[in-house]
Parts: sequence; structure tokens; C-alpha cells
Amino acid sequence: MMFNRKFAFAATLGLALSGCGTAGNNSFEGAKVLSTETKVLNEMTVTVKEFETPSDVQAMVAAQVAARNELTMAEHTSRLNDDLGAVDVVVDQIINIGKKVWAVVASGKPVMNVKFDFASAMPKGITVASELHGFSDLQFKSFEYVGTNLYGMEVFKVQYTVVYQYGGAFAGKGAYIASASIVPQNVSVVWGYSLGMDVNNVSVANLGTSESPVAGMNLLANIKVSTVLRATEINEVFAIRGDNGFLTRAH
Repeated sequence: MMFNRKFAFAATLGLALSGCGTAGNNSFEGAKVLSTETKVLNEMTVTVKEFETPSDVQAMVAAQVAARNELTMAEHTSRLNDDLGAVDVVVDQIINIGKKVWAVVASGKPVMNVKFDFASAMPKGITVASELHGFSDLQFKSFEYVGTNLYGMEVFKVQYTVVYQYGGAFAGKGAYIASASIVPQNVSVVWGYSLGMDVNNVSVANLGTSESPVAGMNLLANIKVSTVLRATEINEVFAIRGDNGFLTRAH
């Protein structure tokens, strides 16, 4: 029986990762463009577009989140079996129970991590998101970055989706954030350039009060494009609120 459960989980995870990200394709083809901006960095023109997340991309990312949740619950159950002591939950002290740093793109290719790297803003004492109730459906924000050189040649493209849930409460109190991550869809880079992308910091805070805590989270993402002569870095901060799920992007 245990073998069958593991096999089923591995199959689910394999399907999720198979759609996680590829090199050189266009996951957002035909999707509605919500905004466009252009900036010049180190003689490179970078165009940033926000897209309405296509349904197939949503399905792929949702499969990753579901696979990661199953793994997290198994680990949580194992810890409970080892330690039956009660843990106090402090609703107005908000901590990140996920990761603070992880790679999204490395060596010009999407990073496919079997544990699905993520961050969550939870009350202190909580170890897994399922201990809270009332989370929203998964929220998606999709972006594309395209860099062209002085000759108008496209030298790199990165497509990714920011995903998260908001509004979870503990014993009827608070508004917290779960499953926040940046998931790569497609990446391309020409010969002679190297490309990497990381989430290099996650910060969380209580934006509300002691009686009505509201989680806030900042995801700091960094894209680095380099040649033997120079490097160009693009820094983005995605700020998420736990009460209304509002996401803002700053750079």
C-alpha cells in the first residue's frame, strides 16, 4: 500500500514538473497583454509585459502546488508522530515557514525543484498551511521579459508566473499568505550570454494589528544577464497583502 501511494505521488509530481518550464517556447502566445513597459539598461532594451495567465499555465502551476502540498502534509504528519507536544500559536507574530532564497532560472534553463520552492506568511507556531482555513483559490500574475541589443536582436526572454493564496485564518483570526512563488514557464538566451534568475530575499510583516493581523510579504526577484564584458541586473519586488490579495510590482 505504501508503495502504491509513493508511486501515485511520483506520477503526479512528474506530470507537474513536465509542464513547469521549457527553453525557447512561448507559453503566453495569444494571451491578453495587460501592460507593457520598456527600459534601457547597459545599452540593452528590456521590454516587460504582464499577461493574463492562460488556463493551461494555471493548470500546470496548480499541479505543482498540489504535488508540493501532498509532500508537505506527509512531512508534517511524520513530524507530528515524532513530537506530540503542543505548540502555542501567536497570531500577531508573522513568520515565513517556507524558503527565503531559491533559484528560478539557472544556466539559461528553468529550475524544476521537486519540492516546489515557495514562501508563506503564517502565524508563529504554524508549520503547514493546512492548519489554517479560508484561503483563496490560487492567484496568478504572469510576466515576460525580453532583452534586445543595440542591433535590435533578441538576446534573452524569460516568462514566469507569480502564484500565491491569501486570506487564510487561524481560529477565525488574521489574514495570511500561502504558496507564494515565482514559477518559470519559458526561457531563451542566445550564445555568448548567460542568464540567471533568483528569488534572493523574502520578507514578511504584520500590516494589521495584534487583534486583526494582516500578513504582508515582499518577494525580491533578480534577473541577471551577462557576457564576458558586462552584466545587466533587473530587480523586482512583488508585494502581496494577506487580506485582499492585492499584488504590486516595484522595480
